[in-house]
Amino acid sequence: MQTKYILSFLLVLSSSFVVAQEYSYQNKNEKSTETISFELKGNKIIYGEWEHVSNDPNTSGEMYGFTGSKINNKLVIIFTGTVPYTIPNSKRKAVWLLLTKVLTVSMKEKGKIKNVIFSVVQ
Repeated sequence: MQTKYILSFLLVLSSSFVVAQEYSYQNKNEKSTETISFELKGNKIIYGEWEHVSNDPNTSGEMYGFTGSKINNKLVIIFTGTVPYTIPNSKRKAVWLLLTKVLTVSMKEKGKIKNVIFSVVQ
């Protein structure tokens, strides 16, 4: 009986020591650079930001915050303010695909859905 309590205590104690993993992905094109960075602790995104920087030196960058959760290799994203792109089939929740070296973000542009690939930042 005492062993059961000790194991339960150790399980609770070990779960509080889960270290957050940091991720950072980038997509560059001729007009801008977009960077997605987030911290994942267990299956929860505790902090994330989407940074959009124009290649035009006369404009400033924009930051968009988000939180979310991880289910297998999918990230369910909830933006905390303005959403930086049109999310297919939703107003505030996005689903991103997290693979080994890339992050795939589905976007709706001109009535069509396209998958944008963000590469891991080295």
